[in-house]
Amino acid sequence: TIQGGAFNFTPLSTISVASGNTAFKTVDDVLYSLDGKNLVYFPAKHATVGTFAIPEGVTTIKMYAFYECHTLSTAITFPTTLTTIEAYAFVNTRFGVIFDLSKTALTYLGPSAFNGSIGITEMVLPNTLSTVETSVFAKMTGLQSVYIPSGVQNFKAGCLASDTCTVYLEASVAP
Repeated sequence: TIQGGAFNFTPLSTISVASGNTAFKTVDDVLYSLDGKNLVYFPAKHATVGTFAIPEGVTTIKMYAFYECHTLSTAITFPTTLTTIEAYAFVNTRFGVIFDLSKTALTYLGPSAFNGSIGITEMVLPNTLSTVETSVFAKMTGLQSVYIPSGVQNFKAGCLASDTCTVYLEASVAP
């Protein structure tokens, strides 16, 4: 196993896995579980500049997967198969503009998933989302708007922690 945050504070630009490894694989220097369902680690100094498309089949972005990533200047494309973004997955990143998760099967946003991410101005969440944990959008100084779909049943206290953001709620979401 590799614990979330195992590579924090390391200036990796690439990561590779020995052939025959029974738990992990790399695709374009990004670490995944062998079955491709978990994106485990995107090297903070990855050579990719601009956009990155997470492959179809990925269901989970693991803890600290994009920790302090500053190389993706515009956006990430998310797969329709994505269901979970774990705690701290995008903490302290410096990329984005619009994070459109509306076409994913996302049901869960873990604690502090985007905490401290600057550059993201808009978050569009899917109708499948049911739980938004604490501090998910905290300290996102550039965040201007979040679209909360009606399917959200559990919007934890303090998940936004911003006074500069407009939150758009679908009509059936209770305040």
